[in-house]
Amino acid sequence: MMRIPMRRISELTLGVFASVALTTTASAVVVINNSQNIAPAGGAVHAVHDPASAGTPTLLSASSSDLAQGLTAAVTYTGGTGNVQIEMAAGVSAFTNGSITTVYNESGPNGNAIDHAAYGAVHGTTTINSFVTFNLGALYDLTRVDVFLGWPDSGRDDSSFILRASTDGVNYANLATYTKGPDNTGAITTPVTNLHSVVDSLGADMAPAIQYVQLQFTDADNGYAGLAEVDIFGETPTFDIADVNRDGDVDIDDFYVISNNFLKVPSALGLDGDIVADNFVDAADFRLWKNSVSPGLLAQINGSNVPEPATVVTLAVAAGLGLVVRRYRQA
Repeated sequence: MMRIPMRRISELTLGVFASVALTTTASAVVVINNSQNIAPAGGAVHAVHDPASAGTPTLLSASSSDLAQGLTAAVTYTGGTGNVQIEMAAGVSAFTNGSITTVYNESGPNGNAIDHAAYGAVHGTTTINSFVTFNLGALYDLTRVDVFLGWPDSGRDDSSFILRASTDGVNYANLATYTKGPDNTGAITTPVTNLHSVVDSLGADMAPAIQYVQLQFTDADNGYAGLAEVDIFGETPTFDIADVNRDGDVDIDDFYVISNNFLKVPSALGLDGDIVADNFVDAADFRLWKNSVSPGLLAQINGSNVPEPATVVTLAVAAGLGLVVRRYRQA
C-alpha cells in the first residue's frame, strides 16, 4: 500500500473534495408530530387567549428554559427581502420569549400592534426563502425542536419549513421537512396555534454536536405566517467532538474512522467520522480532527507515514491520479 505523509493527506482530501460533485441523504429517524390549538369562539376583542389553558383539540405550551430561550435569531433571505415585523408583528424577540399567548383579533389595522404582538413574521418578497438561524453558543446533542406557528385567525397561521442543523455554521444537514396543508383563510376567525415538534422516533438524539439550528421557511399562507416560538432542546455531549470512535481520547484511531468512510454518507448523522455533522464525511471532518489532536501527537504523526483514505485514492485515480503522483514524488 502506498503511504503518504500526513502533510500530504490534507492536500489530497481537499483536492479531491473540490473535484467531486456531492449529494447528501438524511439517514436519521426523525419525525414531525403536528398539533393544533384553536381558541374558542366568543372572546372579546383583544381578550387574552392562552393555548395552555383553553382551546381545542390540543392544549399547547412553550418552554421558558430551553436552549434558545432569550437568544436573538439571525434572519436572512434569498430570492428577495423580508420583514419580521410586517403588519406590526413583534419580530425576532417573539421567537424565543417562552410565550405563545395571543389575543382575539380586532379585524382591523388599528389593532395590529396588539393583535400581532405574540409573533414574528415569516415573510419574504418574491419567494419566502426566509432563514431563521439560532446560535446556541456551544455544542449540544440535539433532542427536540418545537416550532410554534400561528395567527389571530387562520389567514396566516402556518408555513412550510426545513429544519437544518450545523456544527460549524457553514456545513448544514437537513433534519426534517414540514409541508403545510392548503390555505384555509377565513375558515377560522379565532386565534390558531400550530405546533410542529421535531424528534427522533426512537427517542434518541436527532443530531450530535450541534451549535446552529436553522429553519428555512419555503411557503406560507398568504405570503407570510406568524412564528410564535422556537424551543430547542439538547444535552451537553459526553465525548470530545473529534473523538470519533468514542474511546475517550482524540488520536490516530479516530483518523482511521474518517479515512475508511471518506466521501461517504455515514450510517447516521454524526457517525462514522461525520464529526462536522452534515451527513457526509469529507475534508471538513478531517480538518476538525486534525485541529483537535494534541500538539505532541500531531508532531509524531506529521513525521510518520499514515495510510491515506482508501476512497481518496480511488477517486483521485478517476479524477486524474497523475497530478497526485507527481506531488507525492516531489515530497
